[in-house]
Amino acid sequence: MSRSIGGAGCALIVASLVMFALPSLAEDKGQAAPTEDYATALDMAKEACERQDFSGLFEAMARSDAVVRRYSASKIALANQGKVREIGRDSYRGFPVALVDYTWMTRASSAALEKQSGAELQFLKVDMNQSQNDSWRVDYILADEEGGSAVPNGKPSGSLLFEPKGKCWELVSDTRD
Repeated sequence: MSRSIGGAGCALIVASLVMFALPSLAEDKGQAAPTEDYATALDMAKEACERQDFSGLFEAMARSDAVVRRYSASKIALANQGKVREIGRDSYRGFPVALVDYTWMTRASSAALEKQSGAELQFLKVDMNQSQNDSWRVDYILADEEGGSAVPNGKPSGSLLFEPKGKCWELVSDTRD
């Protein structure tokens, strides 16, 4: 399901987008990233790793493509409709989850909100599960509203797999349902 956000909530979301989206956009175009914002997102991730805080790392990834690139395996397995292919970390642009003003949503919704304050948004329900070998699986599915319940058979949905690497984790697999 989707709905529009307006007023003060929209202003907070737009401010978050500016703070965390601009560094990745500038880097993708080969331009120098705004130093403070770029460093902020990467510092968030680094601190999360130092604290062994997977959710903090995931939140930083959901806010910045630069963090996704930094904390991804050299090859990422992409699975969709039973077909699996590998893609290089530098070519991976499909991280599906965004975090804007502490609200999980699709990357497409985040991008639409950046362009238009009253954009229709698709919210996500996100579940993080740790395995015995310290791997993490993050499942996401369309939510009926901000912070709401999962929509049965809702799309988009999928899972992201993170394996331990050193004192942190790296994205190794992206499965879309």
